[in-house]
Amino acid sequence: MIDTTAIFFIIVLIICEIFESWWQSAPTFGGVIEKIRGYYYTNIFLLFFMHPSFYVALFAYLYYGGATASVIVIMKTVDIATKLWLIQKVEEGSISPEFKAMFSMPLSPVMMWMNVFIYPALLAFSVA
Repeated sequence: MIDTTAIFFIIVLIICEIFESWWQSAPTFGGVIEKIRGYYYTNIFLLFFMHPSFYVALFAYLYYGGATASVIVIMKTVDIATKLWLIQKVEEGSISPEFKAMFSMPLSPVMMWMNVFIYPALLAFSVA
């Protein structure tokens, strides 16, 4: 049985994931990176605050512990670090032509919203 605190964490995580999917949504992967670059150059701390689900997952991990909750935090950390790495590589111009071609490929609408289902499901699994 899931307690009310766990339900609260799951609902807040869903809301945060919807927010993140909304502000990052773009028709191509390059569009997603461009949106993230805008926040990166405005203020790096603003970019970190634009990922509230990371903090919710971190608090849930600190509150409940467990391997699955730690996997969520690790996945969120790698996600943010990869975005920062991509921004740096785009600025340096050191991205391969194959990877640049991937920037213009269209994204499926489902792709941008998968996190809304995956992370809350993992959190529910970890607190159950």
